[in-house]
Amino acid sequence: MPHIIISSRVNFDLIHTNFKGRIIRSNFDGGCIYNFKESFQNTSKDTILINTITIESGFSQNYFIQLIKKSDKITLRLYPITDPKNKTSNIKRSLVIIAKMIF
Repeated sequence: MPHIIISSRVNFDLIHTNFKGRIIRSNFDGGCIYNFKESFQNTSKDTILINTITIESGFSQNYFIQLIKKSDKITLRLYPITDPKNKTSNIKRSLVIIAKMIF
């Protein structure tokens, strides 16, 4: 399962608080549209889910990107319950886009 670990002292609560839905068009791998719709944070404030849709080559996939806070690290991964069956390079690239948004 693809994942990214960020070692930083980023304010985790601000990731959710400052999240704004965003649509990004990419020309990599034949073109893709990323729709980062909304974010949800659990009550213990250590997990954020970002509702994501990728549209590429005539098909779309809907899934959540999960951000997990543990001490001074944040792990980004595909949420296992909504894990896309077809993990294209654009699905993996959506994790990179979210990581860049955090910084």
